[in-house]
This record gives sequence, C-alpha cells and structure tokens, in this order.
Amino acid sequence: YAADYLAAMASAHIPIVTIDQGGPSPFPTVTADNYQGGCAALRHLVELGHSRIGFIGGDERLASARDRHRAYADVLQQARLPVDPALLVEGDFSRKGGFDAALRLFRLPEPPTAIFAVNDVSAHGALAAAREVGLRVPEDLSIVGFDDIPLAAHATPPLTTIRLPLQPMARAAVNM
Repeated sequence: YAADYLAAMASAHIPIVTIDQGGPSPFPTVTADNYQGGCAALRHLVELGHSRIGFIGGDERLASARDRHRAYADVLQQARLPVDPALLVEGDFSRKGGFDAALRLFRLPEPPTAIFAVNDVSAHGALAAAREVGLRVPEDLSIVGFDDIPLAAHATPPLTTIRLPLQPMARAAVNM
C-alpha cells in the first residue's frame, strides 16, 4: 500500500510531492476534484434518461474512490432516484474486478441500464462483461469510466470517461 512507501520516504527526509495520492500523506499533494468529476459522470447518465445506474466501486481507503462513490449517491438523491444497495458492487480497480462486478449487476432481477465505474480499467472490464452476456453498448447499456487513460479511446466502442487534468496536475506538482 502506498502509505507504507510514503512513511519510509518521510522518515528518510526525501522531498516528495504526491499526485492524487488519495490518503493521508506527510507530503504536499496535488489532487483532482474526484467528487465533481463523479457528479459530471452521473449527471450525464441521468440526462440520458437512466434511472437504474450501477456503481462499480473500488478500495475506499482511497479518497478518490470515496469521493466518486459519494458523487454517485448525491447525484441519484438530487435526481430523486432511489439508491438501491444491490446496484453498488465492489471492484478492485482491475479489468477482472470490473468484469466480475458487472456480471453481478447483470444477474440482478432488475439489472441496471447504465454503469458508472470508479476507473477506466474497471469500465473496460464491464464492457467485456456486457459483450459476454449479449448487451450492446451504447444501445442496451451505457458505461462511464473515470481517468481517461489511453485504453478508453481504444475500447470497442470507445469508452465515455471523465478526464483527469494530468498535465496541469503534474505542472503544479513540479512547481511545488
């Protein structure tokens, strides 16, 4: 876990600036607004008319995962949509985790018509799971990821995703 490495570097007095570290850090850090990004993703799905939106989460020791989960709950509440606990599934930020989580969602008596995945790798796994069960994206199911990694543009179909402002974040970290 990253906290172990950070603690070792702090005790060695190594000057560090972290980027989107997501947990307590003895170092200065530059972070993205994961909450607002998550809200944008969920608002997009609500505006498309989805009322059963699944959420593939991640390790909530990370602030980014907690913020994206909180965005999910808040936007559904603002849209007066029920937060069904069955639609909240744990992933592990991996393709396999996203695949397995999406399969659990698809097996529900009332499966979601949309999925918000905590990151693009999980969303990519959800795309593969949708193909496996015969769902077409975007015709039958909408999927939104988060991070805008290069894989997102090369997925079939290309993944809708929230872009992290990595270059401005890196610039800010270097300036710090």
